[in-house]
Amino acid sequence: QTATGPNVILIVADALRADYMPDYSESSPIETPALTHLAEEGILFTAAFGQASWTKPAFGTLFTGRYPESHTATSKISSLPDEVTTFAEVFSEHGYYTKGFANNPNITVAFNFHQGFTDYVDLRPALYFLAKPSASKLTGYDGLRKIWNMAAKRLGGRINITRFYQPAEVVTREALDWVDSPERPADAPFVLFLHYMDPHDPFMNHENPGEGYARVQLPNPDPDQYLDPMRDAYYTEIEYMDTHIGVLLDGLRERGLYDNTVILFTSDHGEEFYDHEGWWHGLTLYEEQIHVPLILRLPRSAMGGQVNYDFARHLDIPPTMLELAGLPIPSEMSGMPLIEGGAFANVPIPHLYAENDLEGIVLQAVRTHREKLILSNEGNWRGLEPIEYYDLTADPLETANLAEEHPGRVRELGALLDGMVAFIQEGAAEPVMADELPADLADQLDALGYGGQDATAPPGE
Repeated sequence: QTATGPNVILIVADALRADYMPDYSESSPIETPALTHLAEEGILFTAAFGQASWTKPAFGTLFTGRYPESHTATSKISSLPDEVTTFAEVFSEHGYYTKGFANNPNITVAFNFHQGFTDYVDLRPALYFLAKPSASKLTGYDGLRKIWNMAAKRLGGRINITRFYQPAEVVTREALDWVDSPERPADAPFVLFLHYMDPHDPFMNHENPGEGYARVQLPNPDPDQYLDPMRDAYYTEIEYMDTHIGVLLDGLRERGLYDNTVILFTSDHGEEFYDHEGWWHGLTLYEEQIHVPLILRLPRSAMGGQVNYDFARHLDIPPTMLELAGLPIPSEMSGMPLIEGGAFANVPIPHLYAENDLEGIVLQAVRTHREKLILSNEGNWRGLEPIEYYDLTADPLETANLAEEHPGRVRELGALLDGMVAFIQEGAAEPVMADELPADLADQLDALGYGGQDATAPPGE
């Protein structure tokens, strides 16, 4: 078919929590001029939430508009099933050229996340000194960083440090190179998916080259020693990413593409910095892990400068993209368009559902605008209480578990959660496990903290 809709670009930052962004928090110490300007020209959604707190299930939802337990790509060895429909499939079927740049080993071709894309590129980390990007090499890299820093000072410059993923500069360059290439058809609109990994660990301090912190090196850092420097490094990663997103947006303007393009920016999940006596992501469903930024810029800045305080979900992003392109939305998608007919969809979302099943910790949560219930499996190694109930109006940081004080409300929200689970499980895809992974992909998963036996894997796998 011949498509006539606008171009669509989906930009996803990895492990970027909303409340560290200046557009979401007045106390944020960083500046993100590119994303702030995008929000000024677009719509800022203040209450956007993911349905999982680690990469694979989160991206499964971002690509399919289905809950994690429905698309079933939820474990370390699971793949996105062929039977689910991705937004890329719908766009491709209706004449769009669909291009993707994946930057995390959890969403590579090996796990079938290329499903529906005309072309899908697995960006891989650069290797230095023939070293593999494995967890065992990280300490060695620290030594090399010190050597390189000393050499850089003597040379009067800075030496680029190896990464466990491709940094923002490379992602932007690859994207603009593709836009300029003959591969992009001149007579068809395109969908472009870009994945910026910089907020994900290792957190590299761009103001102090050589300083970095990684999950595989510091699984449980001493907060007295590491909280401030780790958070500072994380801040610099966000600012660095913003700089190169700005280069991308400027490049689109220079090429005359900016005003005929729908641009969405979000993250797959957040990150914990000892907010609940833990670190990293994937093992809780607290706000710092599931509250994500969401910015939507429409062509020619339609509806620009507005702030929306209603709930928005990862679920809603695929239907929104399809609606804005004038394409049909598959009935299997559980989300709904955030924009319809040039206005906000007049269908309020009263509550949110999120889930996680990773490394022996099984979580379910339901959240309203005022309260939140989180259920955890008994005896989990993180020490999470089986039932947690929070009054988010009085306690937005989720510090006081009021489950014992409000048993009636816990039962009501528990019944709502049970109903959500039953709805999600009805029509869920058959889980698919990935074939044996290439050694370099397994090493990259280890390097980014995704190694180890999966709690949902068959014995020995």
